[in-house]
Amino acid sequence: MDAEGLAGALRELIASWQQREAGIDFRLEIPARLPTMKEEQALVLYRVVQEALTNVVRHSEARHCTVRIQPRDGVLHLQIDDDGKGLPAAGEIRRGGLLGIEERLEMVSGRLELQTGQPAGLHLRIALPLNEAQEEKA
Repeated sequence: MDAEGLAGALRELIASWQQREAGIDFRLEIPARLPTMKEEQALVLYRVVQEALTNVVRHSEARHCTVRIQPRDGVLHLQIDDDGKGLPAAGEIRRGGLLGIEERLEMVSGRLELQTGQPAGLHLRIALPLNEAQEEKA
């Protein structure tokens, strides 16, 4: 999967969740053209979004969820925001889906940051360096 394939796959994924989960308003915000990236990076990003949306549906009780991709300064920034109940009171517990997301990102030098929303929700912030993929294409 390349950048173009990723964009189409993400659109299909969001549309699929929107059809199955009528109680959650899903939105996808991506640039008209995604930057060049390695096939492995595109696949990891897709799987990360897939797992994050599964978590939103299963655990968050959210009404809205937005997936936003923004390339900036050689880094692809992925944000997944929901207005659900956030993480358990015990704080940041990385197990199951969140642990899987973190492990996938490590394979492609990506970073995961979690933020609890105010007043509610969860915000996943992912940064994925793209410089290597761009250098290979040159």
